[in-house]
Amino acid sequence: MKHPSLNLARKVFSILLFSIFYLALPGCGDDDAEKSFDGNPNSGLAPSSLKGTTLVFTSSSGSQLMSISHLSESGLIMNDKTIDYAKYPPSYSYTRRGSNTAGYKVNITRMTYIPYSGSIHYSPYSYDLNLTFIAGGRHLYNGTQTNAQGATSRISGTFTIGTE
Repeated sequence: MKHPSLNLARKVFSILLFSIFYLALPGCGDDDAEKSFDGNPNSGLAPSSLKGTTLVFTSSSGSQLMSISHLSESGLIMNDKTIDYAKYPPSYSYTRRGSNTAGYKVNITRMTYIPYSGSIHYSPYSYDLNLTFIAGGRHLYNGTQTNAQGATSRISGTFTIGTE
C-alpha cells in the first residue's frame, strides 16, 4: 500500500519539474529567426521594405560593384548601361529575416552588341545576398553571383542604403 504523503510529494515534484521545463522552453530556438524581432517591422536596423531606397554595394577590394534604386516592391534601376529594361526588366526580392538581417536576390539580363555579326546577345545574371545591417551606416553583404554560363562566385563587401 502506498503512503498518501509519498503520492502527494510525487505530484508536487511532477508539477515543479513541469513548471521548470515550461519556463525554460521560450529561451530555446533559433535566435536569428524572424521571431527574434517579435515581427515588429520597425524594430532593429533592417528595413521592412526597400521601396524608395538605393543600395550602393562596394566589393571587398573597395571598388563599387553596383548601385540599385528600388522603385517598387520588385522593380529597380541599376547603374548598368547594358540592361535592356524594355525587353528584360530586372527584378529583386527582399526578405527581412531578423531585426538586423535580410535576404536579397537580384536578377538582371545584360545586353552585349556583337559588332562582327551585328547581333545582340542577352546574358542573365543573378545575385543572392545575405545583408547585415550595422549601426553607423556601413553594412555588410555576402553571397553569390551567377553569370550567364551558370558559373557561381562568392562575393562580399559593404553597402550603404539611402533614400531617393
